[in-house]
Amino acid sequence: MEESLAAGFGGIDFATLGHLVVASDNRKAGAFTLKQLQTQAAQLPLIAYGSWLENPSVSPSRLDARDVYLIHRKYIDPTSFGVRRFRQLYVQRHNLPPSVFAHSGFELLYYFGHQLHQHGPAFQQGLATSGPISGSLFQGIGYPNGAHDNQYVPLIKLERLEVEVQNPVGSR
Repeated sequence: MEESLAAGFGGIDFATLGHLVVASDNRKAGAFTLKQLQTQAAQLPLIAYGSWLENPSVSPSRLDARDVYLIHRKYIDPTSFGVRRFRQLYVQRHNLPPSVFAHSGFELLYYFGHQLHQHGPAFQQGLATSGPISGSLFQGIGYPNGAHDNQYVPLIKLERLEVEVQNPVGSR
């Protein structure tokens, strides 16, 4: 793995780049990328996957110290009222913390139930013409122009070791 990472970064002068996108959630890619940036003293923005936050070889302080934007499709803000309430009710009922699948299932049922209530059985037209809205648990949800999957993708960034959503959507 080290060899393929080194080959991927071989010959790149970071000073000539406007930004760097690393489309890998391999645990070694994060640490290797940050080391390469440090070696060249590069200060360019870095775009990576949200899984880098759970990578033990990449400390949050290293991500916070740089201009790192993370693509986090299912980012859940643990401090939001909806997330805290859902967790409380879920734990009371199941004696387990909710998984990402439990969060996704609840969010989708709630969202599509709301769409059915608002638009009736022909809710697809309403989906196609509306933009993303703030979800109950997720940062946003939207299925415009006949899309079959959620088109809103949160971009997050660590600021003073706190996660900030860089592209928030409006509320319901």
